[in-house]
Amino acid sequence: MANLDKKVKIIFTTSHKPSPKLRTFIKELAATIPFSIKINRGKKTLSMLYLEALELGAKNVIVALERKGNPSGLLLYRVLEKPLGLKKEVLIKIAGVSLWREIANAVKPYNPLSIAVLSSEDVMELAEALVKMFSATPVFSEDEAKGFDILVKIVIKRNINLVIFENPSTKKIVGPIIKVNGVKFW
Repeated sequence: MANLDKKVKIIFTTSHKPSPKLRTFIKELAATIPFSIKINRGKKTLSMLYLEALELGAKNVIVALERKGNPSGLLLYRVLEKPLGLKKEVLIKIAGVSLWREIANAVKPYNPLSIAVLSSEDVMELAEALVKMFSATPVFSEDEAKGFDILVKIVIKRNINLVIFENPSTKKIVGPIIKVNGVKFW
């Protein structure tokens, strides 16, 4: 177990008192993103999350936000050692999610070790946010993504960006589908 903890790059957690849907969403994201874990927030402050991230050697803390019981955003904090603390970096605004268990033909990922984000000029800002958030490698064609365990695709449908997690070799969906309606950088 200690060996796994040293590889943790990303900590997923929620706002205080999360809804069941938000907890499931974070659980699925943590299973899909390599070297990530889910931590129950409980009454932990951001300072307490920072100390836990340092202890685990994590580089990012992602807090899932909710509105009316549904996921409404993913807020990325970078773990800083000098100066000490968490630095707010990116907010991905969520319009809705489809959990992988709700998606026909979706499969659960098992221990993915690498992740890439497929980028294009149309979705460059969102792709950059996803690369930062998930410590992913940017790629510009599906051929470049063949060696990765997870490929994050961005599909535009009616002015909403769909973020889809896919296994590049089987072409099956392996994570939740996230409907994104905005990105904010700090």
